Amino acid sequence: MTSTGKLCRGKKGQYTVTSHISTGGMGSVFEAKDQNNRDVVIKFPATHRANGILMAPGYYLEVVKKLKVEGQVLKNFQTLKPKCIVQYIDESYDSNDYFFVMEKLFGTTIEDKVSNTPLPENEVIQFSLDMLEGLEFLHKHNTIYRDIKPGNVIATKNGRCVLIDFGTAKQGITQHNSNIAGGNATGFESIGWTCPEQNSGRASAECDLYALGRVMFFMATGIKPFRLTTPTGKMTKKMHEIKSSISIELSELVDDMIDPEHNTVHTANGLKMILKTISISKSGNVRPVRIKSNVNGNFQTNGSQQGLQEARIVLEGSEYRISNNPNGSLIGKNHDPVMCNQSNGGCNNNHEGNNIFVGWNCPSGCRCSLNPAHMLDKHHMRIWKNHLGQVCVINNDPNRRSAINRLGKWMPMIHLKKEILKNHDQVALLYNEKKGPYLSFTFYTK
Repeated sequence: MTSTGKLCRGKKGQYTVTSHISTGGMGSVFEAKDQNNRDVVIKFPATHRANGILMAPGYYLEVVKKLKVEGQVLKNFQTLKPKCIVQYIDESYDSNDYFFVMEKLFGTTIEDKVSNTPLPENEVIQFSLDMLEGLEFLHKHNTIYRDIKPGNVIATKNGRCVLIDFGTAKQGITQHNSNIAGGNATGFESIGWTCPEQNSGRASAECDLYALGRVMFFMATGIKPFRLTTPTGKMTKKMHEIKSSISIELSELVDDMIDPEHNTVHTANGLKMILKTISISKSGNVRPVRIKSNVNGNFQTNGSQQGLQEARIVLEGSEYRISNNPNGSLIGKNHDPVMCNQSNGGCNNNHEGNNIFVGWNCPSGCRCSLNPAHMLDKHHMRIWKNHLGQVCVINNDPNRRSAINRLGKWMPMIHLKKEILKNHDQVALLYNEKKGPYLSFTFYTK
């Protein structure tokens, strides 16, 4: 364990360890002071297993690799400064003695704050909106958090919630994969909180929303949801059946979130809109609504209890309807379709439908792993409806591997070979056997 008073040299400054906060299976967290006497937090790789036994050299090496990935994920967001996500500050000068430095948050975890005392509904909604703000940012930036649980969320003294532990986050090609995590490229699990399909290698943005629903259940009732969960991952009771003061609208929404089939809830943006409506309705001004439909991530809502009734895909935290144009839509990196067509690039909206762009233009011209636009072609895939109304997808890029997941198994897609999509199929625009899908969408028929 790192000693109090230890001086740690970073790339940007020096830090003096002041006290120990916690130690998990992979990392030890300490409070420290920077050279200006400001409070920070330093995370070091753990040196001992949970049973106190010193780690074998090979195992420790894997722990260090994992911590470097966590630091890189946060570092990629450094200039963007997203709210509701802990801020990266610095990392070790010597890569052979790795640690990284984060901002010091003053507050307590949701786990400690709730304990056996449920939170009032307005506080549950506000905390959930904060977490959704963080998840919406992550999903739009090619990142799946994969470990939403009460111990990974800090409720600060100013009344906000912040996501703090990114040790299992999957960000494009930036993720750790090793036998110490179970050997599954995307199958990380926190028992009692994680969506069942995530542990089978089908990690998605919807898995984060499922786990958030379970955290909301815990905040509102004080009961950890695994006590009321069926083997398939569904709940045996709704929140208002446990605590009558909880509004039926919030209870039903959380029950929709904790649906392992993700039949209704798909985007953080949509959930934010519904939660805000529920919050306003408590003042008697607006009737709460349920999710009805979504186009390009913007929900259109009304009072119907019905979910979407048409084919669509969920990609980067947004929903897209499948174009009715015979040639469908192209999926690829952001570019100018008019200029592309003028240069004989083949991107003609009159023939190819509405294009679905992923990623964004990096002004610096960098090649970071954060932006999926750096990894995709302009016309990477095409998705369309055939004459039978079936939705088909094809990989246009011969130089990059893609894959389709059916029933928990990833299968390579052959260049230019048509695949007919079935409900809940997941398609990886980029795929690596060791690290799994780099960027994927899920197809829904209803």
